[in-house]
Amino acid sequence: MATRLHLPFDVLSDEDFQLTDALSLPTFVADGMRLIERLTLVVKDGAIEHVLHPVTRPERSAEDTLEWLAAHPV
Repeated sequence: MATRLHLPFDVLSDEDFQLTDALSLPTFVADGMRLIERLTLVVKDGAIEHVLHPVTRPERSAEDTLEWLAAHPV
């Protein structure tokens, strides 16, 4: 995916959807590919504290996450 999207950073992969399925993360199919919907997992000490979903404005995702963290220190 990082190559396909020409990303300048590495991406953690769940190629076999093992974590996706275990957590029942939302997915969709586009062009015959199963993809994970945009979301942010707030994780502390190995436990998911909060899920920010849906991400309706990807360009604001980082800002939205920082705002949530400021209002809900983990």
